[in-house]
Amino acid sequence: MGKIRKDVLVELLYLFLFLAVVVIWGTSTVLLFIEYSTFWAVISVVSYFSVFVGVFLIEKHTNNYKWKFLFLGKNFKEQATKFFAMHPELTKKEKKSMLKTMKRTYRQTGSIRFAVYHYQTTPYKLWAEDYSAFNYGNALENQKAEYMLFSLQMNTDMGGGLYRFFENITNEPFTYKEYKKLIKGSKLFSKEIKELLLKPEYEKIFEYFKKYYTLSDEEHKELENFELNDSNLVAEFDVELYNAVEELSVKNYLEYKERESLPPYAEKLYMSKDKTKRIVIFKDTQTNTYKINEESFVFYDLESSAMHSEGGWLPAPGVASGSSFYESVELAIQDNRKEIEKLEEISL
Repeated sequence: MGKIRKDVLVELLYLFLFLAVVVIWGTSTVLLFIEYSTFWAVISVVSYFSVFVGVFLIEKHTNNYKWKFLFLGKNFKEQATKFFAMHPELTKKEKKSMLKTMKRTYRQTGSIRFAVYHYQTTPYKLWAEDYSAFNYGNALENQKAEYMLFSLQMNTDMGGGLYRFFENITNEPFTYKEYKKLIKGSKLFSKEIKELLLKPEYEKIFEYFKKYYTLSDEEHKELENFELNDSNLVAEFDVELYNAVEELSVKNYLEYKERESLPPYAEKLYMSKDKTKRIVIFKDTQTNTYKINEESFVFYDLESSAMHSEGGWLPAPGVASGSSFYESVELAIQDNRKEIEKLEEISL
């Protein structure tokens, strides 16, 4: 409380000094118009610049800008350039508005990430959106297990622990029998996590959440004890759960991006098993011939986890994509058979 009062007092002192300088500037300027004086001219000029500096410092303080990020610089330019290169669909007006928000966010955090979040489609964001709108009735068994992983990792990360995990799961029509079967049969969870989630005493906890509004005082007390003593046991698996979600969300993302940015008139698409390499045979309507592109999938934000980075298709290193012309699709396949044989054909 003392600290808060001290901060308020300091801010009030700065405000008082700023207002005093404004008054001095206004008074000296008025006196200059009445009768010129070198003394008042100097006071007017100095106080004018003091007001300017004061406004600048107030802007910095109220927006929580950091000195080391205040003047933007090369790092900001690189981040902004990279983002706009990834989003050519933005209009000139949208870019101008985005740039303003980027500058503000960068000056506060040293990153534009929070400014562009809603425009990005990252593996985790895509995966989380799917499971935030989870529909039990339409879900396959593997999707139900993935929903459990999503809920467990999310509550581990946000501090809800096993208590909120069971609460989320039991809000859906899962029975304990189905829950147990899905956890035991899933490869998403390690042996240690399965042992934790399937502790015999947790069956009762599961059922308590199912009938939460009809529990006795004693049963509510048991739930409270579970929250206080057991809920945070899952925290020791936070890295393991994070890695599992990353692997799954990136895999889903690569499937989602499989056909993205294909050239017009694509005739054949071949994809590697891990979805990170592809070969496209397409028709060039200007020459009425066929060309071939070999591409690699790249995540753009190398400083971040792959599941929190956008990605896209780029020409494969050392491959002169589109430089050869073929009379037919068959000739293109024949000439690149060695590379194509390593890949799987995807139906277009």
